[in-house]
Amino acid sequence: MSILGLFSRNKLDLVGNSDGTMYRYDLGRTGFAKTEPLRKLQGQKWEYECKSNIISSPVVSGGTLFLLSKDGCFHAIDVENGKLKWKFTAKIEFSAGESSPAITDDIVYFMSEDYLYALDANKGRVKWKFRTPNGGKACPIVYDKMVFFGCLGRFYAVGMTKGKEIWSAEISENLVDAPAIDINNQLIWLTAGRNIFAFNLRTGIEQWRYDTRDFMTFSPSVYDGLVFVGAHDRTDLKILEIAQGNVREFSLGAGLWSPVTLAYSQIYANVYNVLEVWQLSRPSFEVNRMWYYRLSQGSFNTSPTVVNDIVYIGSDRYLYAIDATSRSELWKHDVGESVVSPPLVNQRIVYFATYSGRIIALY
Repeated sequence: MSILGLFSRNKLDLVGNSDGTMYRYDLGRTGFAKTEPLRKLQGQKWEYECKSNIISSPVVSGGTLFLLSKDGCFHAIDVENGKLKWKFTAKIEFSAGESSPAITDDIVYFMSEDYLYALDANKGRVKWKFRTPNGGKACPIVYDKMVFFGCLGRFYAVGMTKGKEIWSAEISENLVDAPAIDINNQLIWLTAGRNIFAFNLRTGIEQWRYDTRDFMTFSPSVYDGLVFVGAHDRTDLKILEIAQGNVREFSLGAGLWSPVTLAYSQIYANVYNVLEVWQLSRPSFEVNRMWYYRLSQGSFNTSPTVVNDIVYIGSDRYLYAIDATSRSELWKHDVGESVVSPPLVNQRIVYFATYSGRIIALY
């Protein structure tokens, strides 16, 4: 059985929203987007200056782009003209780690160093906030009227309406980046320190704990019974079979620089200056390299985003669009500095953040 059945076009449509309202598009954090791609680049639509480093990947909903900056500000930007709609300032600076927001039912959720906030997405007013005693930074994820998030040593589920705790669970170390949800098995997956955890969505009871014997620096990607986890500059990608309880590993040949992306029958991986595309066959778990795209100079900085047959990925100077069918470059945009967020594609517009604190929209 090929993994093509797992990542088929129709089944991936059902993974999550896939519309840009959450980090990496869906509950499984696959990096696959169901939207209209930008195939032919016209130019830059607008640019917004945050005046501080950006510590989140932008998300979009209802004509507004949302993101966090390190100076404690949460920005809501008009996607048509790049003008600021409103800005919320927290009382404390955000940590340097990734902390992208999530949006559901006109409420936007994000984390500061001390609180999980729920804001009215239209006005920026606080609906509620939940104190995280040990500090927090990971991306919240919203599912079935619950908001899931983590902090140093603890993971929480709170009600999305009033922010009341439903359950919490102890984890060994600081949560890495972003949890992912496996709807079929009703599990939420996360990485913390050397460990990969899974908790029951309803009860918070621990269902899985796997010691990787190495520090896991990337969040998991989950789809249909498989969990994919890697670490920065490590050559091995770990694949967990949930039902069988097996853990597989395969070597990418070079160190990962971001979480992998899952699209159709392929695994897309950023391995420094090469975009690698692999196919995994089951039940043999044979991994075959399908194709790759190598930079002549510089390095890729972000996770790939896949829309239809186009791969978008940022480097230390350019934003690239690569045709997965012809395996060649469609276009590249000279940013002049590092791209620091996975490209967000929504209705033929590509949004991304840069090292100095700019948000750029291409059309």
